[in-house]
Amino acid sequence: MFLAPLVCREMNALSDSLVFRPMTADDRVALHQVSGLEMALFDTKHHDAEADSTETRHTPHERSVSDHGYIVIVLASTNTVVGAIGYTRADADAHTAEIVFTIGDDYRNHGYASGALELLCVVLPQFITLHQLTLHCHTSAMAAIAVGGHAGFAPMGQSEAHLSDVSFSMARMVPQTLHSPRLIYRVLTMADHQSIFDQFSDADMCHFYSEPPCTWQEAADIITHYGSPSTSKRYARWGIFLATTGEFIGTCGYHFFDAASARVEIGYDIWKGHWGNGYATESVGSLITYLWEALPVHTIYALIFPDNAASLAVAHRHGFVSSPLLRENTDEGLCCVALQKQQ
Repeated sequence: MFLAPLVCREMNALSDSLVFRPMTADDRVALHQVSGLEMALFDTKHHDAEADSTETRHTPHERSVSDHGYIVIVLASTNTVVGAIGYTRADADAHTAEIVFTIGDDYRNHGYASGALELLCVVLPQFITLHQLTLHCHTSAMAAIAVGGHAGFAPMGQSEAHLSDVSFSMARMVPQTLHSPRLIYRVLTMADHQSIFDQFSDADMCHFYSEPPCTWQEAADIITHYGSPSTSKRYARWGIFLATTGEFIGTCGYHFFDAASARVEIGYDIWKGHWGNGYATESVGSLITYLWEALPVHTIYALIFPDNAASLAVAHRHGFVSSPLLRENTDEGLCCVALQKQQ
């Protein structure tokens, strides 16, 4: 199965200023003529991927998915091709992929590369399991390095991959564990199944949830959904545990991360036996600090039922203020509170 058309479709749904389409053979020829486009990046990875395909071991499911995809970046307002971006799965078993991109000389410093990179990082993991994304840049390509940094990639050192003599790699991952003075935030595992079921099936806890009480299987599905987080996905969630005892007391995280609009929605819940101890306030503070550093967003918001006074109080303590709804939702009566990043 070739993923590029599906990836392009989802990227187009998230972008107003750019249009994306799978790269064709004719595109390759035409793009070679555009000043500044480094198409050798794509050619090298394309040939390497073909040469290695017979030597790489895959599961039957992995074998059915294309190992690479190359995408043309088009300016929507003028239908002008401004660059290209692509991915190659470096290791299907380890769930890693490499990304390359290039922008023509006349179209740099307009945010096109950043927009395309951020969208690809959001969309690609929706189709293939990815634990790590790497980005390879020429060591002298300071603009490209800056684009990667803006998208949340961190330096990993000299690359051992295809362009090891002139490139280095970066990766972006959600940490498995975060800490605050009284709490530990850990990615959920099946060892937390009972706790998650108790949390999301309890009538008191579900009073202010958008979803109905969950079943035992749905609790397992929640854990599976959040079990391999990455900032390339639109969501991540951690279980909240007391640092002193390791007791599970709730969850917190983000979802509906929108790179195009530079905003993200957060959610949080504390088990009723621990209400009134300030744990929600501490958790949200830690979450805000992490998101400002980890994601290229300028707005953090939450959707809260108006009669959930405790949750609104937590948001207000951190400076959230009333806002128009920042995404469509099917729950009537929810109000939106938002926090803007200070420049």
